[in-house]
Amino acid sequence: MNRNIQFISVILFVIILTTALKNTEKQVYTLQEALSKKLVEVQIQNNPKSSHYGKPIQFIISNLKNYAIEIKTEKGTLIDPETPSYQTIIISKDEQMPLAANEKNHTKSFYGFCTESHDGAPGSKTINYQLGKKANPKMLSLIDFISKEKLHSSYEGQNAVWVLANNSPLENITGFDTLNTRKIQKFLSKLTGKPMPPPPSKDDYKRNYYASEYKPKMQIKGNFTLQSPRPSKVRIGMFDTANICVRELYLNNELPKGTQNIGYDFDASQYENRFYYIKTIVDDKIIFHSRYDLKTGKIWKVQSKN
Repeated sequence: MNRNIQFISVILFVIILTTALKNTEKQVYTLQEALSKKLVEVQIQNNPKSSHYGKPIQFIISNLKNYAIEIKTEKGTLIDPETPSYQTIIISKDEQMPLAANEKNHTKSFYGFCTESHDGAPGSKTINYQLGKKANPKMLSLIDFISKEKLHSSYEGQNAVWVLANNSPLENITGFDTLNTRKIQKFLSKLTGKPMPPPPSKDDYKRNYYASEYKPKMQIKGNFTLQSPRPSKVRIGMFDTANICVRELYLNNELPKGTQNIGYDFDASQYENRFYYIKTIVDDKIIFHSRYDLKTGKIWKVQSKN
């Protein structure tokens, strides 16, 4: 009898211990799963400190349970705006968000790209978004390739998404990173059956970011001093009034720490609108921008984004 009691006690102890460990173990769910199980509440908004490529989307999540959980976002997921005139965003990198028990309003920004070049980016406005479905198979293949190549916040990657979404020529994939530009073009050529474009000529301003034989008709130059306590990824982009980047003007994926003087230039004759923004982006965060009047070639407005 005593042996039976001891055996039952051991079994009960194992069951209790297993249950306790299970309750303390962090559960991992996709956001779709967590919402369907009513584990979390989420508000999705644009990230006003990011461009449309970088970390354009932020989730504000509350854990409704008294135990820790972890939310994972999957690359290739579409995030749809509640206002149709703004861009749909596609998540470009798998990431996870740990939530403590009963944690409220945990905010995290996620990597993504705009999928609609004809729609505007919110900029500093607050726009609400909704969790959408997965992208089509070809777009999923492209995003998977971009993520594997660690181009999930690159201008070249953004151009590739637009090319596939709009069925545009592969020549439209441009940027400072010529090696990865050709890599993406080759991938999309195989994926879509479109022919590879020839390398750009030395006087091709639009496709060749190092066009040594191009002579600008209306050159505008600028420079600024950046102080950084650590090496940083720095880029300068030229954006239209819909907050769409039309060209990157500077890129350094690892600018040394300290005080650095950074210069840029562009040919204003290549752009049809009067006003453009020149935005400086450090580690995927817009730190300031200038508004240019291309009719006069002068800075019309400067606004801090800190």
